[in-house]
Amino acid sequence: MSFSLRYLRFSLLLCTSLVTCKPTDPINPPSTPAHVDDAIYVGNADNKFVAVDAPTSLIRWQATVADYPIGRPTVANGVLYGADRSKTVSAFNTTTGMKQWESRLASSALSGTLLLDDKTCYVGADYGVIYALDRRNGIRQWTTTVGSSGLTLANNTLFATGTQRKLAARSATSGEQYWELPLTNPYTAPITDQDHVYILDEQTLYAIKQSTGVVRWKSTLSNVSGAYLALANGVLYVGANSKLLAINATSGTQKWEFPIYSHTSGFVYVHEGTVYAEGLEKLYAIEETTGRQKWAFDTPGNFQISDLNVLNGIVYVGNGDGTDQFYAVDATTGLKKWEYTTGYAHMALGYNAVYLTTWNKQLYALNLATGAKKWEVVAPEAWSTDLCVTDKSGNVIK
Repeated sequence: MSFSLRYLRFSLLLCTSLVTCKPTDPINPPSTPAHVDDAIYVGNADNKFVAVDAPTSLIRWQATVADYPIGRPTVANGVLYGADRSKTVSAFNTTTGMKQWESRLASSALSGTLLLDDKTCYVGADYGVIYALDRRNGIRQWTTTVGSSGLTLANNTLFATGTQRKLAARSATSGEQYWELPLTNPYTAPITDQDHVYILDEQTLYAIKQSTGVVRWKSTLSNVSGAYLALANGVLYVGANSKLLAINATSGTQKWEFPIYSHTSGFVYVHEGTVYAEGLEKLYAIEETTGRQKWAFDTPGNFQISDLNVLNGIVYVGNGDGTDQFYAVDATTGLKKWEYTTGYAHMALGYNAVYLTTWNKQLYALNLATGAKKWEVVAPEAWSTDLCVTDKSGNVIK
């Protein structure tokens, strides 16, 4: 979920009868055309997907669906793909908003998170159902019931866990079973590198060969129930409510342990040699190689990371503990650069702005350096999905 701005100063704003727009703080054109935010795509509880012009906040189009959009919409090759609560996946032309197809699925609720490869759109549903839809027309290619929690796509293989207490590998082309690994109670979504898939099953961390399902190694940990699992630069990070562990992904041996207390499952994010992790009232920055603390940023009350990203030496982080505050923190010193209290719900980082939605129906674009509001869009209902921001080439900004 996200938005962004750039280009011209403007004084006139075209607003539809459904969404009102409040522009402020216009900005100058950026110097690098490739790094320019172009559009923000987001779902609204008014049963619409909305495309917002990132430079101006103008509403490009709105597309009506049967129920309110859910999950995380995504864009590829000029098409927006999104799911809604009526168990429907839809595809829209990103330029015009014209619906290209919709596929109503005979299932319980969809997860709303879509995975794409060159030809297929994959979506998980309750009770372990996975659907594969042709990206050109929405026609169902295959369906399987193996578990749809933590659906991951790598090397033309879908990896999934679910209520059936196993890790399943299925062909992304046909849905054919490759292998299954029985588990006790998998807490994390599977994550992958080039050759292996990793998963935390209660107190045991597994490394499994993607092609065969053979366990390469397993490591028994302690006090990591419900932990968060991340992978970066050949190291697995296990964030639990009392500690952060760094595990060598090749051997399964522990590199270091950092004592930490969090009332949640220990969010972890790795960027350019630094591991960012949440504490009860702190955001920690930890050296990736040594596990030593670089700094700790204090927050009032509990701290629960709901979004975090880093750009140009600034850490942008949202606190989802109920205070709904949003911070920009210097990545080198840990000092606060600015703070925004919005009733914040979701964040997306563009090249030219940080975009926030709130529980109060606003969508904001904020200056990356200062936090000053560039513009505001007010919707008739709450924004119901994550943000998807694209650049001038139509690529999703990660």
